[in-house]
Amino acid sequence: MSGFLGDSLGTSVEFQSREELKRNPVTSLRGWGTYPVPPGTWSDDSSMTWCTIESILEGYDLYKLVLKYLDWYRNGSYTATGVLFDIGIATRRALDCVEAKLEQDGGDIGKVDITLCSGSGEHDNGNGSLMRSAPLVVLLNSLNFTERFELIRENSSITHSHIRSVLACFFFCELLLAMLETKNREMAYAVAVNSLERAFTLEQLSVPTSERLAFKRILSGEILDAEEEEVFSSGYVIHTLESVLWSFYQSNNFEETIFTAVNLGEDTDTVCSLAAQLGASYFPEEQIPQDLLAGVQRIDEVIALAEKLERFSLELNRK
Repeated sequence: MSGFLGDSLGTSVEFQSREELKRNPVTSLRGWGTYPVPPGTWSDDSSMTWCTIESILEGYDLYKLVLKYLDWYRNGSYTATGVLFDIGIATRRALDCVEAKLEQDGGDIGKVDITLCSGSGEHDNGNGSLMRSAPLVVLLNSLNFTERFELIRENSSITHSHIRSVLACFFFCELLLAMLETKNREMAYAVAVNSLERAFTLEQLSVPTSERLAFKRILSGEILDAEEEEVFSSGYVIHTLESVLWSFYQSNNFEETIFTAVNLGEDTDTVCSLAAQLGASYFPEEQIPQDLLAGVQRIDEVIALAEKLERFSLELNRK
């Protein structure tokens, strides 16, 4: 629910610069901006998140999830207004590839090696898998460390299989999980950093030492106290993750978190969506502005979906 709100705030100003937004900051839902869509419209971030949530509720299956992504991509399902208007380059390429292989294999998704379609090079580290990863947190409690990592890696590798993207998704999910469990921002961050350090040592990964450099400011915690001009909010997965962390840890309440995030500019929908999800894991639910929430497209369905996921999570944790 919170992610859909954050996404909706950012969609209309996506790609605007920080300087532009300082002159005209986002303080409410806007429409008819970057895309010709009405206020409260969310983007590919929330559509793919919806697919992921629905897949979890139905009994998480990677191949069925990919079919949902294809339904969204080709038919506009899981969109705010019935029309797909935004999809990342790497995601489009991966889904085009899966679709082509699906046709070759007679329509049997089980025969398709999905990971062969994802971007695996160093330049394929956009935030397209990070933006949809949060719902997976409900599945992590019952898993050991290696199982948690493999679940996140498998999901990211539908579209983004380079280890940097995988590790970014893993860090974010571990942080969310720890935040929900501890409700302590400093403790949760330390837990997530420890998990990332452990992931670097997994034998089956053979993570190059160079990857530590990519996560240097996250591992050290330096990003949390950085000056605004040192924070970059592009679609590069590390920039996105750093922007989300900075926005959340600089803020004292939920509303401050989302408006700090969206007004950083550039990839505003993803940064604000993820910051909202992180904020909702810590700040009280009553801090979510109801006037803004009411303006989100399909909000009744979004709330119902969130409630189903919450009930599913509670039931899963009882087992």
